[in-house]
Amino acid sequence: MTRPIQTERLSLRPFVAADGEAVIDLLNDFEVSRWTSAIPHPFTRSDLRIVHPDGSTRWPGLIAVTREDAVIGGVSTRTHLGYWIARSHWGRGYGREAATAVVTMLFDDPSRNSLISGYFLGNEASARILTGLGFRPTGKSQQVCRAQNCVLAHCDMALTRAAWEARHA
Repeated sequence: MTRPIQTERLSLRPFVAADGEAVIDLLNDFEVSRWTSAIPHPFTRSDLRIVHPDGSTRWPGLIAVTREDAVIGGVSTRTHLGYWIARSHWGRGYGREAATAVVTMLFDDPSRNSLISGYFLGNEASARILTGLGFRPTGKSQQVCRAQNCVLAHCDMALTRAAWEARHA
């Protein structure tokens, strides 16, 4: 991500060191972390590896979702599309708005022909977001959930450039 993305209600930008305390507070909510694969619970300062002390992002592909300059979630594009939104902001369409903006940005790269994502079975909100974006199931797998310290059933999904463009023509 080279420049911030503005949507109707959100700003998406790289995480910075100043986001650390908010990220710790938001991800320490088990109801948020339980639906992610890589985020542990409890989430502590030692888990905060998303920023260097100088404020630069350690992992390319991690994007802060902000509203009125406050972090309310995050999006990962490192190996697949993943996202989380703070529980206090659930039910307002922010997850879909942020994911739509990031998918648009990713498909701005003419060499990208598809994206992968998915959700843990039981996470109906994420299933609705991904299906609404045009992702289609490609199979089922078992994936580690660090927050629950176990392996869970996962619906694997993909979105092709052709399907994305057809939805936005």
